[in-house]
Amino acid sequence: MTFILAARTAFLSGSALILCACTETTPPDDAQPMPGETPVADSTAEEPKVSWQAPDSCPPWASDDRPEGSNCHGILPETCGADRAAAYVGRLGTPAVRAELEEVAVRELRWLPPETAYTEDLSNGRLNIILDENNVITKVDCY
Repeated sequence: MTFILAARTAFLSGSALILCACTETTPPDDAQPMPGETPVADSTAEEPKVSWQAPDSCPPWASDDRPEGSNCHGILPETCGADRAAAYVGRLGTPAVRAELEEVAVRELRWLPPETAYTEDLSNGRLNIILDENNVITKVDCY
């Protein structure tokens, strides 16, 4: 009986050590967040250098005599802060980035994740941050 208990204890102890040895303590570089978990940006990653670009083409409802460099609504990017927020395109919408963009917005800030319904009322001073399904900022614009 004593031999069986000793063997069982040794087996369980060895199994625990093997499991601990196989467990990663730090996530790999390409680790993906768990569903529902907010991705964490790599603070050592180089920030993308993006500047505001006026659209190449606009829908038929857009006026042809809008100011040069404006969006399809005729709003210049500096009106809402999109000129400065363009530097955030390509970055994760982390709480830290969100706090920074609060400071960039001239008057109002609106986050637009995919599949989000939003009002189409035009507000010149509203900075819109468009996110993709991975919480990455894909576009910034005033409307």
